[in-house]
Amino acid sequence: MTTRKHQNSIIAFATLGVYLGLLLAGATPGVLAQQAALAKEFRVKDEIETSDKLDNDPDVCRAADLEKIRELEATYLWFNDISIAEYRRLVEQLLDSYSEVPVFDVNWKPVGDLRPWRSVTASTELIGAKQSSDDISAEIIILGNGLPGKSFSFSATKDDYGHSFKLESTNFPYDQPLVRYLYSAAFDFYRCPSRGSELEDIILRHSEIRVQNRNLIITTRLPRGSLDTLLATNAK
Repeated sequence: MTTRKHQNSIIAFATLGVYLGLLLAGATPGVLAQQAALAKEFRVKDEIETSDKLDNDPDVCRAADLEKIRELEATYLWFNDISIAEYRRLVEQLLDSYSEVPVFDVNWKPVGDLRPWRSVTASTELIGAKQSSDDISAEIIILGNGLPGKSFSFSATKDDYGHSFKLESTNFPYDQPLVRYLYSAAFDFYRCPSRGSELEDIILRHSEIRVQNRNLIITTRLPRGSLDTLLATNAK
């Protein structure tokens, strides 16, 4: 940790020296802005290295404040933390809509490659659901179009083991460690500290973000019986 702080101090002093040199040389605002962006890239890369060591550790909860999230969104315009909130709301909506369906296995896949005109189709229509698959499709399109991949898919399952949800944003064109870092930061922003209802907190505590072969994957697994009391209370 001491070595990392020392390295950051060296970068900070070096950056300050470059700024002063540019100012004395009469650099334009555009040149100064480029240098500021370069310094920000150094900070983000350093944070990615630290984040990689903490990924998939259930005992680590890294709080991310709103100012930090907004800074990341200003640097990477294709990144939007709201996608995590939309995913959480979608899972909550499905838990309510399919609460009376004992067993189900539904997946949605997009039709068409161009945003925002593409649509999604569901593999089946569930009898006894409070909402049709078409009603839920609109929420899935908004969520899928907001993620970095060129395409996406979403699935929801309920069996003897409980509920499972999986969202895949596939074939994104960006650096894999960067995508993992950004969406992990968004995930932590909503999870640490808790920012929603008890059900929303449970959803995020049982969710995981992974990046594999340029695919961003979000999964949620809720053990059978873990939500019965909570869902019954919310239904009243």
